[in-house]
Amino acid sequence: MTSYPGTLFRFPLRTKSQAVESEISKKHYSRNEMMELLQLLNQSRDSLVLFTQHVENLSVFRINTAGETEQWLSIEKKVQRILRPLKELNSDGVIISTKKCGSILESANAIIDKVTSTPNGCTRSIPDVETSAVIEVTSTLSNASLKSQNTEQEAITCWLISSCMGTGSSFDMATECPEHGLTPVGGAAARLQKTGLNYEPVNLASEVRRHEQSGLLFCFLPLPIRSRFPVHINGSFAITSSRMHLCETTVNDKHDVRCRWNEVLVEDAVTRAYVVMLNDLLTLCPAADPYALWPVHKSVQEVGLMSRLTDSLYNRICSPDGPKLLRSFSADVAARFISFGSCLFLEPRFRRGAVGETGQEVLAQLKANEAVDLPLDAIETIRQTSARGKMESRMMTRGRFFEELFIPWISIIEERRRNDLTVYALFKPDLIKLFLEKVFFPVKPNGRLRKCTDMVRENSDLAVLYDLEDEVFPAVPENYSRTPNDIVTKLLELGMKETDLSWEEIVKRCGAIKGKPSLASKRIPILIKLMSSKVNSGEIVNLRCIEEIAKIPFLRALPKPSGFPLTWKGEEFSFASCEQSYLNEAKHLVCCSHPIVDEKTFCNIDTQKLKDVLGLSNKYISEDDLCFQLQHATSLNDQLSKLKKESKKHVGTICSSIYDHLNRRPALSEQCKEKLRKMPCLLIESGSISVFMLPEKCAKLLSGHLAADSLLPYVCGIPAAIGYHRKLLEILSIRDGFSYDDYLRVLQTIKAKYSDGPCDRNDLEVVLNVIIRCLHSVTDFNLTKLFVPNQFGVLIGAHKIRYSDATWDREEDDDEDEDDEIDICHEMIPSNVAKNLGLETIRDYFMNRYSDEADFGQSETLIDRINRILTGYDFNEGVFKEMLQNADDAGATEIHFINDRRHLADERVFADKWKPLQGPALCVFNDKPFTKEDIIGIQRLGRGSKSDDLTKTGQYGVGFNCVYHLTDVPCLLTSVVGGGRVLCVCDPSCKFVPRASKLNPGRMFKRVDRLKKKFPDVFEGFFEDVYQNKGGTMFRLPLRTEKLTDISDISKKTVDNQKVGELFDSFKVNIFESLLFLHSVEKIHLKN
Repeated sequence: MTSYPGTLFRFPLRTKSQAVESEISKKHYSRNEMMELLQLLNQSRDSLVLFTQHVENLSVFRINTAGETEQWLSIEKKVQRILRPLKELNSDGVIISTKKCGSILESANAIIDKVTSTPNGCTRSIPDVETSAVIEVTSTLSNASLKSQNTEQEAITCWLISSCMGTGSSFDMATECPEHGLTPVGGAAARLQKTGLNYEPVNLASEVRRHEQSGLLFCFLPLPIRSRFPVHINGSFAITSSRMHLCETTVNDKHDVRCRWNEVLVEDAVTRAYVVMLNDLLTLCPAADPYALWPVHKSVQEVGLMSRLTDSLYNRICSPDGPKLLRSFSADVAARFISFGSCLFLEPRFRRGAVGETGQEVLAQLKANEAVDLPLDAIETIRQTSARGKMESRMMTRGRFFEELFIPWISIIEERRRNDLTVYALFKPDLIKLFLEKVFFPVKPNGRLRKCTDMVRENSDLAVLYDLEDEVFPAVPENYSRTPNDIVTKLLELGMKETDLSWEEIVKRCGAIKGKPSLASKRIPILIKLMSSKVNSGEIVNLRCIEEIAKIPFLRALPKPSGFPLTWKGEEFSFASCEQSYLNEAKHLVCCSHPIVDEKTFCNIDTQKLKDVLGLSNKYISEDDLCFQLQHATSLNDQLSKLKKESKKHVGTICSSIYDHLNRRPALSEQCKEKLRKMPCLLIESGSISVFMLPEKCAKLLSGHLAADSLLPYVCGIPAAIGYHRKLLEILSIRDGFSYDDYLRVLQTIKAKYSDGPCDRNDLEVVLNVIIRCLHSVTDFNLTKLFVPNQFGVLIGAHKIRYSDATWDREEDDDEDEDDEIDICHEMIPSNVAKNLGLETIRDYFMNRYSDEADFGQSETLIDRINRILTGYDFNEGVFKEMLQNADDAGATEIHFINDRRHLADERVFADKWKPLQGPALCVFNDKPFTKEDIIGIQRLGRGSKSDDLTKTGQYGVGFNCVYHLTDVPCLLTSVVGGGRVLCVCDPSCKFVPRASKLNPGRMFKRVDRLKKKFPDVFEGFFEDVYQNKGGTMFRLPLRTEKLTDISDISKKTVDNQKVGELFDSFKVNIFESLLFLHSVEKIHLKN
């Protein structure tokens, strides 16, 4: 070693003899003492140059006895990566980035000098001066030194070193007290462990023994002071002259600038550097524990002055706008680190508890962007600082976790976690109340979550009302510290049903009866008991629910009695509602129209109040139901004599019950009275005869003192069994007796029954009773309406029957041209009765035999005219040719024949008699509208509008009427040239169109658009959606179906879509030739 490019200091060692005489120190340094000193140097070799501003290399040499120089120790510091380049003043005094580490002391001092030398410096803008870099420190020991030291020959350590200039109180103090030479610079150094290409932070406070080993304090060189922090702390501290201690305020100290400086330096510059280090650590080690280097103390006060660092650091971290140092569970890596103001974490006591780990998992699942898992010892440390309030504002307590997070989002939480937390909460008094009316507990069979109030205890009496698929039975988790019974008890506390149901739930259960008929016998009695108990207890009845229950079919219908001959409405119902049903007391009045409740389901308990509430007791019976019941009974009129005794008894009981009800009923509408009067509603039973009679055919007494049943079954007197119902007789307008016209109708009825045949013995007896006993007081007869039995018992018009007043008989008549028989009245009719009737005598007959006259004349009806026209047109494809020729003459360019198979809706039509026209039809469209002349012409049977234009061979003339082969009511929808749209309907038989008459057999409707809104179903047949915008004319020809054929006066030939299809096939054969001779039609469409 021959030269020293720098400065060489030589320190002669104090020998033992010199130490004796020394006034400075009595300690001498021999070789052993020097080796101990070098050993101390070796122990701090990895940290010695961490915060040096310029020194990058440190070497220790020794000169042996031979005068040779040997390197004993070498320490080298290299910058591996610059995370934050240093800012410094350039020659112009401007702050610039240097893109290197540099000396932060020099940069800070330069800025302070600039500020303090600037007038009004207090208004200056303070720049952020900071630097951060990864440093590698390599220390090498020589072989000679290793002989005496149990140390590695070479050691490499990595550090993240961050340094900052204070910009707050420390900067202010430095600029306000320049005479003290204060520099507001702080730093922090984190030990890094290199793992491949990555780094992991090393916590110095836990590297060996937590409370004995920790980071050091530096004043750019290490101080012999443990910081009790997980990193090394550097600062331009004010230290004692021995460099053994920082200047700290004591109780007895007066104001000391040095002590105050250390405080503000820690709170400002050092804190800033620590935060920068933590931030850069996340950049450098994104996968590492972000909280590994957070300071943790059992007692913050134990760390003395550095407690200010802990307090200041956590205040900075916990600020709402603080650094993003907390790792969330976000899937977005870029957004994973968040600030304290954006985080949520669990209260330590809850986090440490039995379900703390599960709670943390749920928090991470539901609040991935906010959830963090802070170390519990870090939380306890923060609680000892002034940042406690800030921290606790982001802390989720146990109650808040369940109320705001777990319960609202329980449906998406994984089953194991959900069950863990649910069972835990059920046994915490402060938590269980949170679950009231909340969906949280799983039910069988699929684990769906329900409210407790929606659940039913599985082994309770109510359980039979529910099926497994109703999802009301709790799926109680097992293998927990709490038994299933304990859990069920808690669920009952929260409202799980065991003995009672709400009215709303009863509504649902009634609705479920029909779904499981096999369980109805068990379920209905329970529901009846529940409802009856609620009603009898005086509990306020939910009228809305009662109304709903009354509409639900849940009651068993009474089976049809043996031998009952009528319709039993209950056969249509497995279950019936209260609204539909009646009790047994009313069955004879309504059983044909309503089901009767099987009252066995009422379980022999006191259900009278329930029946009242449900509207079953004394239920009103409508007039329509009474009439319907009676009408059903009368429908057996023709079968009464054939019914068995048991069945007859049922009919008799129904009738007597209805008569009694009507007689006691306060009032009946005139409409009902009229309906009863027109119904054969009076059951008359006489011996073997049982018959229902119209009220108009009954009277209180018969003429001629005849017995009440003498004229059955045509008219009768009222029997005593009905006669005492005076009000009923008044309702039915039962007369005191019959008039001449009434008796006359009896004869006319019997005549119609036998026509030209003889009456049987019973009817002949009725006829003779009427003529002999009932008409004896009548003097003025209309013989054309009166029928009298002849000698053979055949009823003959009285004007055609004679009684013999001559001594000669017909055989003596020598008139050979006489070929008719002479009807002589029955021998049982006395001559005086015959005379009273005004019958012609035999003599008068022969005198007047040639006096007959007949009307003469000739007439032809519209229908006859149509029939005559149809004889001139065969029913074949010629119908299409006529329509084609008409379209061509009208100037159309295309024509569409549509075989419409639809059955259209018939609710919105002109009248009920129109409804038969809503079936299948042939529709014919051409693209030419009608002219006013066409409207006139189509109404003429004999000629059309073509008569005025010789170029038109068939436009709506006689040939158009061939459509009557297909239809009785041709219709057309067209836009009249020069006018609006019209709908024209021809109805020759006047059976379908309202107000059609012989004088006007059809209608033309205008203002079609408004009409269409009123009667849309009519216009549905004209394919308006397809053809409306094309203009032209659409013919609709409703086909003469079997139903229409029965009532047709035009033709008895049925036409259906199949027949139209056959005509289509025939028309296709000549369709191309037809186009050759047309003037305007270019396209023909057949749509089958």
